[in-house]
Amino acid sequence: MKVRNIFCSKKLRVIRWTIILFGMLSHVPAGYGQTAPSAFDGAPVLEPMQIETALFVSAGNVSFDGAEPDKGVIPGIRLGFGIVKHFDVRLCYSRGIYNQHVFTDWSEWEDLKLNNITIVPKVSLGNEVVAFRLPCTFSIYRDEYTGKLNLNYTMSSCLAISAHIRQYVEFSLSPSLGMTLYNGGHDSFFFAGGSFGMAFSSNLKKWSVRPEVYGSVEIPAIFSISGSVGEQVYGYGLSASFNLDMFRK
Repeated sequence: MKVRNIFCSKKLRVIRWTIILFGMLSHVPAGYGQTAPSAFDGAPVLEPMQIETALFVSAGNVSFDGAEPDKGVIPGIRLGFGIVKHFDVRLCYSRGIYNQHVFTDWSEWEDLKLNNITIVPKVSLGNEVVAFRLPCTFSIYRDEYTGKLNLNYTMSSCLAISAHIRQYVEFSLSPSLGMTLYNGGHDSFFFAGGSFGMAFSSNLKKWSVRPEVYGSVEIPAIFSISGSVGEQVYGYGLSASFNLDMFRK
């Protein structure tokens, strides 16, 4: 009973500090709806019939053609499902809240009602070291000038490369290439980016807290003869995940 009480108190401390960190991050800037470079995930996949629940928040900046960056925050929730051995699928929902050039005054931030729905199939390439992810994000928002409902698509291909220190720490690198298709009259573009994160836990197969940094750059801008640097996204975030074996004996 004493051991169990100690374990419970440790879990309560983890939950408490996770809530505090989420609260701190909710007052910092985030990428302008760009969720593709942000992974909050490593190479290991969920076991068959295993379910993952996670909360995350992405914080960073987005700059167009070198202008002063816009800022915002993207909180979200994720559910993961282990399908078969070496294959799982994750479903994510996030929402964008933004502020242009102003960081000190929260009252000038605005919920633009940008809703991101992401589907992420993942295949492990063996030994929990390398996996392939194919995130597809649908971004739904209403144009502030015309009132028209718009739908953007972002697709990317990602490698997830992980290294572990027993069951306590995981280092993850996720390079990615992707494409965003705008349905609101804007130009579409390709981007290259990635993320680097670390996961901490007493048992990574059960739960983890994962800080992460990420970034991306528009690919055509590299070859632009007009001097345009395109869109640049960079930032950081935090997630907390718990794995449940609800359907396993």
